[in-house]
Amino acid sequence: MSGTFDEFLAETASREHAWSSVPCALGVRVRLARNLAGTPFPGWAKATRRREVWEKISAVAGKIPSLRDAFYFETDKLSALRRNFLIERHCISQDLSGDGAGAIIARNREIVLMVNEEDHLRIQAFAPGNDLGAAWSHAREADKVLAAYLDFAFSKKYGFLTACPTNAGTGLRISVMMHLPGFVMDGQMEKIVRALNAVGLTARGCFGEGSDARGCVFQISNEYTLGISEAETLALMRRWTSDIAEQELAARRRIFSRERADLADRIARAYGNLRYAVSLSADEATELLSLLRLACDTGYFPNDTRERIDDLWSEKGRAHIACRAEFRGVVCDEARENLLRGHLFRETLSAIKPPAFPDFLK
Repeated sequence: MSGTFDEFLAETASREHAWSSVPCALGVRVRLARNLAGTPFPGWAKATRRREVWEKISAVAGKIPSLRDAFYFETDKLSALRRNFLIERHCISQDLSGDGAGAIIARNREIVLMVNEEDHLRIQAFAPGNDLGAAWSHAREADKVLAAYLDFAFSKKYGFLTACPTNAGTGLRISVMMHLPGFVMDGQMEKIVRALNAVGLTARGCFGEGSDARGCVFQISNEYTLGISEAETLALMRRWTSDIAEQELAARRRIFSRERADLADRIARAYGNLRYAVSLSADEATELLSLLRLACDTGYFPNDTRERIDDLWSEKGRAHIACRAEFRGVVCDEARENLLRGHLFRETLSAIKPPAFPDFLK
């Protein structure tokens, strides 16, 4: 076991993140739900059994190559602020808490193990953009390694056994984070959600079930894991996320053809507010950043701008701002948090050329 939370903060401050500098698809997460045979599910287990599960999984996690020098965090030993930092980083869920609950995080953030959430083990693998193949490869390899040391609960009839029946079978949940301002502006998002539901997929906010889709970012994922193979789930997600990206770009073209000047004005105002605001709330920053990311995809900014915008997207959260301040020894209330966020945006955007628009009077 290695790595302190301060080390984790320092390493995540680098320009390495799971987001991708491509239109529409920001990143992929593949999650495998697993439980230990003969052991009560976390929701029914006593504290001693949950601790045993944490110790057992922690003892073999290092067998996975990318976890040999990983960060090990037990959530009940973290402050609420640091726990929220991991939530904003998409390393853990809001439900990961209690005795024996924790996360084992690879230095490169490609693999994260959640222990004692709803199930004993959630193997999570991340990849940028819409690279489902890379994320699936990482998750499958981690699963194979752990299966050699742990006895997973499995039924010939039902597949992998899980606390919630909707995760039984393969235990495979694939999520693609997608930026869909075209659908939202064109009034098409409700229709897209219905179409996804009809084929066994769902669209949620960027933090999953129960969260809001702020900044036009949606998490597209499969609903079912029983009666469908891993290969079929991968094919379904590839087909639909590729189709959604294609339709999203078409929706953007329609909007730009009929509202070009109005949309350029909104983008320019968003840049101005983010570039010069003294105080910025997380919600305001999220909505305005969505417009700047859209501007990157339409050629209003230089090609390398989207990477900086995505860095800001990763760092704008409340816990990120407050944890970075705490790391420097600064106590951060909400007012100071907004001031620090404003400073972060002013500093970052000062190095970016303003968006260049055509002369709409011609």
